[in-house]
Amino acid sequence: RLSQPLEVGDLSLFAGASIGITLFPDHGEDPTTLLRKADTAMYRAKEAGRGGVAVYDSEMSDVSRERFVLEAALRAGLEEEHLVLYYQPIVRAGTGEIVGVEALVRWLHPERGLILPGKFLPLIESTAVSEALSHWVLRKACAQVKLWRERYPQELQMSVNLTARAFENPELASQIDEILRETGLPAAALELEITETMALLHAGGPVSTLADLRRRGTRVAVDDFGIGYSSLSYLRELPIDTVKLDSSFIRELGRRRKALLREGAEH
Repeated sequence: RLSQPLEVGDLSLFAGASIGITLFPDHGEDPTTLLRKADTAMYRAKEAGRGGVAVYDSEMSDVSRERFVLEAALRAGLEEEHLVLYYQPIVRAGTGEIVGVEALVRWLHPERGLILPGKFLPLIESTAVSEALSHWVLRKACAQVKLWRERYPQELQMSVNLTARAFENPELASQIDEILRETGLPAAALELEITETMALLHAGGPVSTLADLRRRGTRVAVDDFGIGYSSLSYLRELPIDTVKLDSSFIRELGRRRKALLREGAEH
């Protein structure tokens, strides 16, 4: 029922639901405990792609506690500048020329040392600090590439990954406009990356936001294409400039080509 549009005046509104389930008395014997654990299960359902259902189990509490600790530490890390950006060069294969860079966030935790995004981003994706982190990365990356463009002759492009929460933010376009104005970076020098999974799950409003950004000059890329279930024809429906193929999608190409050549030679 929730997947059906809600008619409000002249508008058709779409609502989604992520559901967490707890069972009495297995998971608790009072409403407060049951609701708290149902909330934990709901976040697990969101992490699995939203629009799903998760039944509570005890392991979720461990993940929930870890998320709470990391979220608090990451908020402090943003304020105390414990986060850093590494920049991976994007090279034109034919000439070896560096034409852009991709911003990669790292967390220099005062006690745990260097923490890679694969460790902390999935745990905080459903929290408000994820949006603050995306805003920080965008501002820092745009300022850096503007400095490089002034210092060196190349008109480098900056590529920044968007988290799912940032992707859903209706204020995303205006926030990026503000960052570009502050840093003086041309819109065409910024490329926003979303994963194929995000594109599949968030079709509709957020994709319209990306289309709006693209009309203003900002580039849009789909990352990790090939790990989901979308076809090449699906790309025509997305407002994108670049497709980045997942390595699993092309890993066997060279090997298969050699096998076909050998087979052809034998025949």
